[in-house]
Amino acid sequence: MAINGVFEENLKLHIQAGYPIIYIETVEEQRVISDIISVANTLEPSRDIFIWDYIKGYHSKNFAIKDPFAALEFIENSDIFQPGIFILKDYHKVINVGGIIRYLRNLIPLLKSHKKTIIITACNINIPSEIEDDTVLIDYEYPGYEKIKAFILSKAKKNNIEVHNIDQLNRLSLILKKAQLKYDSYNKILLNLYLMKRNKLLKQQECWNILKLLKVLVT
Repeated sequence: MAINGVFEENLKLHIQAGYPIIYIETVEEQRVISDIISVANTLEPSRDIFIWDYIKGYHSKNFAIKDPFAALEFIENSDIFQPGIFILKDYHKVINVGGIIRYLRNLIPLLKSHKKTIIITACNINIPSEIEDDTVLIDYEYPGYEKIKAFILSKAKKNNIEVHNIDQLNRLSLILKKAQLKYDSYNKILLNLYLMKRNKLLKQQECWNILKLLKVLVT
């Protein structure tokens, strides 16, 4: 279940508006990709989704491994009649390599005219001035406390877990907010839980109840 509605609405708006390159600064790679896919599934016409990184290349295709040029070539040679979203992980690290910026500039007309979108996900912002006018930076904000609480209740209901103790819910919401809902950082969430127990902010039974919920929240 997505909980960052503002981000999703903003992303959908910019894809539909035809922005060729979207840049998302985030350390929450898995969650942002999940949200991108959720948005893509609501678009008309439908978009094919391709995910690339330097080590694996295009996932499931074993193509363009360690080759950022081939990653762009794949986009250029994709079916011009099929709209697509191309997620390039950590592309900020290679974007200044000789020729990459020029290749991106050459691709922009194709992207605009055939409903194709490049989405760069990175932990740092690195947008070359040559493509600034055709790139939009979208904030990926952490969800607020109330959204986290609503998310927890929804997950609990879906997994038939009853939440009777409002204090337990509030404490879990606080833990997840501190951990910034990094589902791939289960150890960080457990650390927050341990520290609260050690500081006598949580009782043993509360810890067990929270852990039961965490099992479904981080998967």
